[in-house]
Amino acid sequence: MFLRGGRGLPGLVAVSPLASPGTAPLTPLALDRTEPAGPDRHRDTPRRRHGGPPLPRLWHSLAPQPVASRDSVCSQPTEPSPQVLPWQSDSTQGMTQGMETLVATPVIEKEKAMLHPGKPDECRQLFRTPSVPGSVPGPVPKRRLPSDRDGPTEAKRQRSVAGSPQQEASLEPGVWREPCGSAQLQEIENLLAKDTQELIGDFSKPYLLPTVEGQDPSLKYISPDTLETVLTGRYSSFIERSVVVDCRYPYEYQCGHIKGAVNLPLQRDVEESLLELPIVAQDAGKRVIVIFHCEFSVERGPKMCKFLRERDRSCHSYPQLHYPELYVLKGGYREFFSQFPETLQRIVSTLVNKNDEIRNFIDMLNHTLSNVQVNSFHAISELNEEFDGLYSVLHEMKESMANTIQQEEARKIQALQDQLRQCSCALENSEELLELAVRSLDIKDPVELLEAARLIKDSVTVASAFRLSLKPKVSDSMTHMMVDFTLEKQMLQAVKFLPVPKAPEIDVAACLVADNCITMSWRMPEEDSRIDHFVLEYRKTNFDGPPRLKGEQRWELVDYIKATQYTLSGLKFDTKYMNLRVQACNKAVAGEYSDPVTLETKAFVFSLDSTSSHLNLKVEDTYVEWDSTGGKSQEKIKGKENKNTGQNPLLKSNRRSNTASPKRSTNSPRASARGSRDRFAGESYTVLGDTAIESGQHYWEVRAQKDCKSYSVGVTYRNLGKFDQLGKTNSSWCIHINSWLQATFSAKHNNKAKTLDIPIPDRIGVYCDFDGGQLSFYNASSKALLHTFRTKFTQPLLPGFMIWFGGLTVTTGLQVPSAVKTLQKSENGLGGSTSSLNNVA
Repeated sequence: MFLRGGRGLPGLVAVSPLASPGTAPLTPLALDRTEPAGPDRHRDTPRRRHGGPPLPRLWHSLAPQPVASRDSVCSQPTEPSPQVLPWQSDSTQGMTQGMETLVATPVIEKEKAMLHPGKPDECRQLFRTPSVPGSVPGPVPKRRLPSDRDGPTEAKRQRSVAGSPQQEASLEPGVWREPCGSAQLQEIENLLAKDTQELIGDFSKPYLLPTVEGQDPSLKYISPDTLETVLTGRYSSFIERSVVVDCRYPYEYQCGHIKGAVNLPLQRDVEESLLELPIVAQDAGKRVIVIFHCEFSVERGPKMCKFLRERDRSCHSYPQLHYPELYVLKGGYREFFSQFPETLQRIVSTLVNKNDEIRNFIDMLNHTLSNVQVNSFHAISELNEEFDGLYSVLHEMKESMANTIQQEEARKIQALQDQLRQCSCALENSEELLELAVRSLDIKDPVELLEAARLIKDSVTVASAFRLSLKPKVSDSMTHMMVDFTLEKQMLQAVKFLPVPKAPEIDVAACLVADNCITMSWRMPEEDSRIDHFVLEYRKTNFDGPPRLKGEQRWELVDYIKATQYTLSGLKFDTKYMNLRVQACNKAVAGEYSDPVTLETKAFVFSLDSTSSHLNLKVEDTYVEWDSTGGKSQEKIKGKENKNTGQNPLLKSNRRSNTASPKRSTNSPRASARGSRDRFAGESYTVLGDTAIESGQHYWEVRAQKDCKSYSVGVTYRNLGKFDQLGKTNSSWCIHINSWLQATFSAKHNNKAKTLDIPIPDRIGVYCDFDGGQLSFYNASSKALLHTFRTKFTQPLLPGFMIWFGGLTVTTGLQVPSAVKTLQKSENGLGGSTSSLNNVA
């Protein structure tokens, strides 16, 4: 007789004639009827759904034993031996004392209660295995189930005797069946009857990966070796997608993580990443598996695995699941890391980058701190100057207004004094007339009296006393000279620091790098009519991260930009990147810089290799000049030394390296190599570039001196012979200009020449498309096509230059011009006409 039950009921094991993959067949199991009942037994033994009684345990010696062919990560001794089954041990068995305390802390217990409120027993059993509905047949219970109609007394009596050894011994093993309500549940029952230990969550198939024993028997654990085989693709024919979920905190994840793992430390992260947009296998025959882990896979990883299963169950009708196959990495990241030391290199690289970033940030903080102190001192000095200026203005205004009052006072005094003097004179005249009139009254003669009266009348008529105004010309009031500074005081009290313009925001999407030009575009976070102009700063760098303070070039500045867009033109891209930032300014003050952006500046940069040049050539980084006495002068010096000293000429030959080029400083590293040059000799006045072209599209330009008689510009393989000239071998391509007797312009390859009936340009542009097998020459000024070679390059190419009588200047760090790109797309005639020169290399 076989016992049936779900995988979540560890007391029951289905025994099938067909053994699970990788395990030995199991014999029928006996029930342990001798263990006494008690609280601990009920606590450790899983309960059936719907509040059923605890299920009997198995004998320790009847645990399934893997066969010898099982993977090494889960291999066990072939001989059965007593062992404690996972569900019979405490959840903290095997932990250190500190970890046991951590797991048992009230905080963790509280988190568990919050995760499953009100259902501690059901939630604990939920993830031991997908639970079987009540309609699925199960084993005969050891005691009668309390029903709803049982009273408290009866239920208590039943509980008191249900676990007694006598009653357990009286029970006969058997099968209790209940009619199945659906075909789906009948199918689940059949699957459970076949294999209850190895079926995935939806009972559709067995677990794929070999598992190992873990702390929580309700979960499936895999070893680090198994995870490594999954990550390296050994299960790719069975697994379409494997998701490794790292449940650690972000700072732990950043310090080192399993390659390809996603960091989901919170439950909402798991829901958003895995349940809102579930991962569905496109191939129905393949699987999607999810592997959880934390640092030790003791708390966070298993807890998150259970959380996903619970939420997945709530989204489907039983037993369907989005992710039926879940695993936990045993030992967590710590165990994986210890078994795969190569992850240490990634951690070391991460730490080096982080340390470099922190050092750069510390330098920036120190620089900022210094600037704060300096700028604060300047701000206080400017404030004192402004207030001193304000005090000076007020003092000047005070003196000016006081002078005005004094002048008004003097004017009024003068006017009143003049009026007083006039009145005094009039009063004196009037008194004289009055006295004359009084005397005239004493005249007795009427004729004399009449004459006197007439005289008095005429005198009165012209008397000044009657023409005077008896009203003061000026008022004594000075109220019009009073001041009221109430408004000015309010204005002064309202004086604040000038509003600093906010930092502009650079629109990275609108920035463009092309034709050795950088077009920058930015905007203000909010409209500000007081902005007067902008300042753009840029500098070259070889770091793609945030701008650094040490070992960097200084910022270049473009001032008084009125628009919110600007193009930097004529740049030489001799570094990998360029930092740029923008600052807004009003009439008085400049605002903060914008967040700097780093733009990539791709270009082909090389120098002329003086160690590979002919002795008759004077070579600098980007300049080469023919020297007719270069080799002979060195031989004369060498011969004179040998003659004078009588030493071995081979030992003295290296002394010529001490003679530097006239255009080269004596401490130049390239100057010391001049005397050892024997790469080219004879009439092969050649020098090569020091950087090879192995892929991609590249462009550089060459300008010849006006007195240059003959020169060639092109590319060559490294195998160019010592006496070979450019264009005369099947491994070199060039255009040749000869102005010695008559001007000739031709394209050369494999000792064949094609005359080009076009004017010789002042500057020649060289375009090389290594992958496309194309070498084109352009008029660098007009971008007119001169000639095109089409071939298949099979070896790295070196820029090559050959010169006789004159000099060449090479310009590198140039991007492929847009006009050249356009011409390359449309050019189809000129290159075809040169097929006689083009052989497949």
